[in-house]
Amino acid sequence: MTLLVERKELKQKKAQWIVPSAHAGGIFIGADMQLKILSEKFYARYAHCNEILKKENRPYACLTIELGGLLFAVPFRHHIRHQYAFHTIGEAGLDYTKSVIITDALFLSDDKPSIESREFAVVKREEGKIRYGLAKYVNQYRRAMRHRNNPRSENILRYSTLKYFEEYL
Repeated sequence: MTLLVERKELKQKKAQWIVPSAHAGGIFIGADMQLKILSEKFYARYAHCNEILKKENRPYACLTIELGGLLFAVPFRHHIRHQYAFHTIGEAGLDYTKSVIITDALFLSDDKPSIESREFAVVKREEGKIRYGLAKYVNQYRRAMRHRNNPRSENILRYSTLKYFEEYL
């Protein structure tokens, strides 16, 4: 996988992750991770879904990860205080509980988000751990789906955005 950091100035604090597109014609191929923003079409389609993160003034940057034939978008967040995340810097990182499945190429915006360069470096270096963590979380969610009456399954099923995408799991 080829990753480039585009910097307009030497002292710039943010970096953009630019990777060749991992999808063609709406069919997702390859295993590249990309930094993306969810589109307005995505938010319109899932407007009724309360657990999906949305900010009015600024969109969440997401890391797209192909896993088991599905394309997941995992948002970057601050103040993550649970175990279902990959922490990059302090309490900031990728929140697996707010991951969504991208079922249409138009659900990803063409806008290029940016993240802090230190956070970018951690994500680039720990790609394998991130992919493993997401796979582990998705498997745990699938297990909870099979055992809905188990009290231990309650929180993962209640607060996860994957509940809106169970037909794909």
